[in-house]
Amino acid sequence: MVHRLNRLRRQDDGAVALVVVLLTSMVFIGLCALVVDLGMARDTRRQAQNAADASALAAGNALYASGSVSIANAVGAAKLYATRNYGVSTADWLACTDASALAAQPDAPDTCISFDNSTAPTTVRVKVPVRQVPTPFAGIWGVHSVPVSASAQIKLIAGGLAQCGLCVIGSGTHDLQNGSITVNGASVAINGTLDANPQGDIT
Repeated sequence: MVHRLNRLRRQDDGAVALVVVLLTSMVFIGLCALVVDLGMARDTRRQAQNAADASALAAGNALYASGSVSIANAVGAAKLYATRNYGVSTADWLACTDASALAAQPDAPDTCISFDNSTAPTTVRVKVPVRQVPTPFAGIWGVHSVPVSASAQIKLIAGGLAQCGLCVIGSGTHDLQNGSITVNGASVAINGTLDANPQGDIT
């Protein structure tokens, strides 16, 4: 009888080990899926930030390009760059809201392209519309999409003299990776933290 009980216990031990392996595998696969999905969201976030930066710079360049202030030209330039770089549609702009918008929003209720002043603006803010990035793998954890957006703001200096030859805005981490940037005859200003691989540098 004792021999039979021992044999049953060994059989149960094998079943418990199998259940533990299955549960651990499921958790590991789920975590890997979540990492893949969030990586896609992070890549989209980087694209959104690039589009916001380009749109803000385009708006700033177009604001006084005709010799006098033209907010309409600035808005058009910002939207054009956002469309080319990030595929933002007219419907996306109409649904876009920005809780940190500046005082003047020429395309109300669209507040995602705004200026500090409606007659003589010196600051332009652009927020690209929120994009829902689907997370098919992370659906097993109840996460079906991740909202992604980005914003950029530039300030124009009276007299046309910039405070820096390269101005990197944003308070987060700016990843240079293996790239190198050289600016001659001007300063480089970075708001936030610069992260670069050993082969990357700014001169």
